[in-house]
Amino acid sequence: MRFVAVLSGALLLAGLAASASAQNLFERCEQQKRDIQTNKTALGEIETQIVNINQQIADLEKRQRELTTERADKLRGKELLIRRIRIDEDGFKRTCSPLQECDNLDKRLDDLKARGTPLADAMRRIQDEIRDRGQDTTRLNADVDRIENAYNQLKCDDLIAGQTAQETIDRCSDLFSEWNKMQTDINRLQDSMKALRDRYQQAMRQQRAIGDEIGRLLARMRTICGHHARIADLETMEKDQHQYRAIQTDLDDIDKNMKRYRTLKIVQPKKGLKPVIRPRKDDKDNKHTTQPVR
Repeated sequence: MRFVAVLSGALLLAGLAASASAQNLFERCEQQKRDIQTNKTALGEIETQIVNINQQIADLEKRQRELTTERADKLRGKELLIRRIRIDEDGFKRTCSPLQECDNLDKRLDDLKARGTPLADAMRRIQDEIRDRGQDTTRLNADVDRIENAYNQLKCDDLIAGQTAQETIDRCSDLFSEWNKMQTDINRLQDSMKALRDRYQQAMRQQRAIGDEIGRLLARMRTICGHHARIADLETMEKDQHQYRAIQTDLDDIDKNMKRYRTLKIVQPKKGLKPVIRPRKDDKDNKHTTQPVR
């Protein structure tokens, strides 16, 4: 009986062990099956990727062939254009070189204007100062004419002792005093005009050089660039040159007046000159008075 129990226990343990072993095998097999399926899936994905890559390679090879053909076409087109450009440039040089020279002349005009602008400003200032000096001269002329006319009417150069009235002597002395005071204004005007003429001559030396360039440039532009709108600019600059040269006349006119001032003779009556003394007929006290000689 005891033996049967032992045997039964042993058989039970063996059955349990066999059952556990069967369970472990099943799990291992299931895991292996899943692993295999995972790898098959990965394999399928790789095969799909390879197919895609092969397709891309095929597309790239096709595109390479297309680009190679396109490149060859572009190279042929490039060579044709190079030849066309050379031919057109030769024709342009033969036909349009005068227009190219117009562009160069245009640049020369810009350079002339840049150099001439400061000189033009200087000339305008000189002209303004000449007008001011002309106004000064006009005022001086009026005073000089008044003094000269009175001096000549009174015959101040021919005052004779004992024959000239005191009133005449005094008036001649007053005229001389006025003339003497005017010398300060005259000297100042002379100095101003000398400095002004020096500035004008210095500026004109530079203007003449520019004027010569303007003349040559204008003649050239009229010959080959008759259509050029900036010819009007050159004509204006040339006209200004004539006006600058005309300033010389204004300076000379003022100088003529200056020479007149230097040659005008206004002298002071001699000291000790005695006026004529005549008794008045109606003076009962036999008093004397100064009378002009008629």
